[in-house]
Order: sequence, then structure tokens, then C-alpha cells
Amino acid sequence: LIFRSHGGNTRLLVGATYTGAGTQFFPKNHSKEDLRFENTPEIAIRSLNIKDLSRLFTYDINPSEDNVFKIKQEVKPKNKLNFVHAFIQKTYSYIAFNNDAKMGHKESQPNSMLSRICLDTESRRKSSGPDSRKLTESYIQMPLQCGSNGDIYNRLLSVYPAEIQAGPGRGPESYLFGVFSKADRESALCAFRFRDIEEEIRQARRNCSNSPSSDVQ
Repeated sequence: LIFRSHGGNTRLLVGATYTGAGTQFFPKNHSKEDLRFENTPEIAIRSLNIKDLSRLFTYDINPSEDNVFKIKQEVKPKNKLNFVHAFIQKTYSYIAFNNDAKMGHKESQPNSMLSRICLDTESRRKSSGPDSRKLTESYIQMPLQCGSNGDIYNRLLSVYPAEIQAGPGRGPESYLFGVFSKADRESALCAFRFRDIEEEIRQARRNCSNSPSSDVQ
């Protein structure tokens, strides 16, 4: 996802679960050295400033620790993130993904997630308020569940945000459409109202503590 920061620099939001283990370059012999590239952050804001080529595509932009979301090495096996799509809604970026580490669990358990982070965009926000520009502090996620009565489509294939006319005399309303599938290869289309998503996130913020997750560094 490409966006422009309030300072005018172009930046790239990248979601990727990459490891070198098991390739011809990094044999899977479980040595410490072979896992060194598994420190690649799952989510990062990287530079696209062509006037600073030495930092192009890196997250070495000041301060660099504000631009990464990295899962600790020892808990990566239970956080195998498969990213689907990233998009901007208002002043936030939403990232839709599946956690493939849960694929062996019950099919009735959804493993699709929607995360949200604050972007340091051209529309600069006030410094006060509950949201932070530091990626790990503003990051929050919620499950996306498609289905009912125990018939759950637990793998997200695609998402698309859209404005839908709610009815005569009413203004458009923001929705997120998602295509989901399950093990028997059946698929379904579900629609989520963004106002419901935002309320779910507000409720989660009220319920959570200020301590960072032990799975994130």
C-alpha cells in the first residue's frame, strides 16, 4: 500500500511473512544463523523516497522502531500470517489476513483477521487522543467471521471497501465486502459495516490493558 506522509515523503506499507529457512540458501538445519532472516518484520512502513536511495525499501526512517510490527522468533509458529489486502479508510490503514497456524484447528473457528493501524499521512492528526503514530502502539486486530449457526467460512480470499447507498433519502454508508471459503471449497460473500468495525475496535481498546502483547517486539 503506497501513501504519502505528512512530510511529503512517499512510503510503502508492506505485510509479509518471509523466512529463508528451507531454501537452497538457508538450509533447514535449525541453526541460529539460518534463522537470521526470520527477523524480517511481518508489517513494516518502508521508504519510497527516490531522493534517498540508500534507504529505499528499508524501514530505516526516523525513528525506525516506530515503523515495524515484528512477532518474536519463538512464537512465529503460532502466527503464520498470510496477508490478503491492505487499504486506506479515513486516516487508517486496514490489513486483512489469515493466520495459517490455526488451519489445523476446528473448521468452526475463524482464522481470518482484520487489523488497523494509524498512518502518518498528509492529513496530520492532533497529537492528543488514544491513537499513536507508533505502529506497535496503534495496531489492533479483530476476527472477521463469515457464516452463521456454526457454518463458518474460515478463510478470507479477498476484501473490498465500498460506499453503498443505504436507502431513499439516506446518505451512503461504508461497507467492507469479503469473500470467504472453507475446506469443502464452498465460498460465501459477507458484508461488514465500517461503523460496526469501528465500534468493535473501540470496545476492544476499552477492554485491553496498556501492556504490549508478549508476542510482539
